[in-house]
Parts: sequence; C-alpha cells; structure tokens
Amino acid sequence: MTILDEPLIYTSLGNMPVSELEHYVGWEVTAEYVKFREVYKFQGEIVKESAHVHALNGHEMGAFIPS
Repeated sequence: MTILDEPLIYTSLGNMPVSELEHYVGWEVTAEYVKFREVYKFQGEIVKESAHVHALNGHEMGAFIPS
C-alpha cells in the first residue's frame, strides 16, 4: 500500500496517514446533554481533537450584546 492508497487526516502536523495515529473516542451522557469526543494522537501528542454536543433540553438562545 502506498501513501496515496491510505486515507489521510488533517492534523496540527499536517496531513498524516490514519495508520500512524492513535484514535480514541468517548461519550459523556448527562441529564442535560450527550457529548461525543474524538482524539487523534501521534507519539503521545494530541494532533487533532473534536467534540460534538447534543443538548437534551431546550435552551433559550439569545444575542449577547456587550455594553
């Protein structure tokens, strides 16, 4: 397999082959929200991290206007 055949993922170190990265996922579930967190590491260093949060209860949305 050449590097062109393998999927790449964009990280803080640039595009890297997925096979060179450690991949971790986790879920946090509370009464207010569900959070999914995904982390990619290279040689123990976090090079990409993302989180997705789904609110379970409706929250009011409004604009913050600084004075």
